[in-house]
Amino acid sequence: MSKYVLDHHLEGERARLSLMSRLLDPMHRRHVEALGIGPGARTLEVGCGNGSISAWLAAQVGPGGRAVAVDLDLSLVDARATGLELRQADIVATPIDPGAFDLVTAEPPEVRAFWDGWLAWSRDQGIDYHVGRALAPRPASLGLAEVAGTAETAVYNGASPWADYWTDTVVELRGGLVASGRLDDELIDAFLAHCADPSWWTQTIAFTAVHARRAAG
Repeated sequence: MSKYVLDHHLEGERARLSLMSRLLDPMHRRHVEALGIGPGARTLEVGCGNGSISAWLAAQVGPGGRAVAVDLDLSLVDARATGLELRQADIVATPIDPGAFDLVTAEPPEVRAFWDGWLAWSRDQGIDYHVGRALAPRPASLGLAEVAGTAETAVYNGASPWADYWTDTVVELRGGLVASGRLDDELIDAFLAHCADPSWWTQTIAFTAVHARRAAG
């Protein structure tokens, strides 16, 4: 895969990546910290975006360590740090030996590209995957009390019931997905191959449930 659906040169993409970093980096850092990565380690981030995690990794592994950040497009990388090496590359076309690193953090680029295309297609169909965020304001606007809710996600691997669900869904919709121009056969085949691979792990979208009570009186 040699391009992003959300191109780095789109208006607002820098701001979107910055917001994404503020939302996701704390969780990302907690998981890396739990692995005990420290001074002298060699780390690789594939698909570094604006470079915020790779810059943080460089600080964790110094002195004596090395943090490599790879992306198709480095134009939005603002981060700079001692021990941080930036590489503009497509790891599908020019693979990097993961054995050279103590930590590799990445999502398969074809999977990221598939979900970018899937979400774009979904928006075209009027499907709102962010509808859960709008649920709580609705009972609140009706004067209901004790509005609360939760959001849950499932972590799953290939050849599992969740993977089978996505395989069945994508196979059924394949013709329309390709015809839309949002996805192509190559991306779909790559995604379906992951869904059949028990060693591949991912997670679902968040499922949101909201409840409320009638106000007293």
